[in-house]
Amino acid sequence: MKPTTSALRGALHRTAVTGAAFFALWIAGFIWFAAPPSPENELAATDAIVVLTGGRLRLQSGMDLLRDGKGRKLFVSGVNQQVDLDELLRVSGNAPDWASCCTALGHDADNTLGNARETAQWMREQGFRSLRLVTASAAAPCCRATTFGARLTVCRK
Repeated sequence: MKPTTSALRGALHRTAVTGAAFFALWIAGFIWFAAPPSPENELAATDAIVVLTGGRLRLQSGMDLLRDGKGRKLFVSGVNQQVDLDELLRVSGNAPDWASCCTALGHDADNTLGNARETAQWMREQGFRSLRLVTASAAAPCCRATTFGARLTVCRK
């Protein structure tokens, strides 16, 4: 009788330890998901600034970052097929005259994963290795997880 009690006790112990480890990993993942970007990342310049469409404030923020020298080029992902660069710059409201030289549009993405793929392809074509992402707070962790190896700074708008 004693060997079965001992075996049961050992199995329960292993199960409890495994459960506690999974719970700790889950908590760590939640903290990573909810953590705001670190202040030093906000100061560093990146190769590119990427705006995921969905709000005028994001585009304005991207233009402000470009004007402030936080990136060499601005890429707007997920733009409607009917919208061209001149129209997008006009509706942004704060685009400097020189912005058309440093701004590119992506018309292929229609969801967050599509944005990540479109951005990764553009980054490879440009030879860039770092980007500053302007997106909604809710989308930031998903985008962070799908950057395909680029150094990422997230600006939540």
